[in-house]
Amino acid sequence: MTCIVAILDTNVDNKQKIIMGADSSAVDEIIHTPHIAPKVFVKGEFGIGYCHSFRMGQILEFWFTPPHIPEGEENLMRYMVMDFIPELKGALALQDYPNHEDEKTEWSLIVGVRGHIFTVESDWHVGYDDISYASIGAGSSYALGAIHAGEGDGFSLAKKALEAAEIFCPYVLGPFHFIEV
Repeated sequence: MTCIVAILDTNVDNKQKIIMGADSSAVDEIIHTPHIAPKVFVKGEFGIGYCHSFRMGQILEFWFTPPHIPEGEENLMRYMVMDFIPELKGALALQDYPNHEDEKTEWSLIVGVRGHIFTVESDWHVGYDDISYASIGAGSSYALGAIHAGEGDGFSLAKKALEAAEIFCPYVLGPFHFIEV
């Protein structure tokens, strides 16, 4: 239960960057606390945000290394499907995640790289939408609405989106963490 947002921000010099933000919510059946470790982080030229499992997030941040994007690769969707996903699957398997064959684990990622925002689902689907922002997690509907209706730079929109999700979704909790790639 969480909310992760990513926004493509183009500044006055027409340079693109991706702003990503995440809440700090840690939830189980009876408790809701703020978790210290950020759910968004930078790995080389990639920004990665995750929801569902803190163990999966630890594997992504400390074990997984995104494969190098081949020189001249212009089709980043192809790269995500053909290179990124197999490497991600391998890293999770090497760390025995999930650790039970019968455990149904659903999770989502946002991956920002080179001005592109992708989502990755637990069935290994790579999403790439025709809008300049994305959100995952329990608070995503509220965050997407706030981004769509909002104005301002990428950081301001990300902050307002997470604040809206925190107000309306009981599974979203500050403090918020932000990265830029």
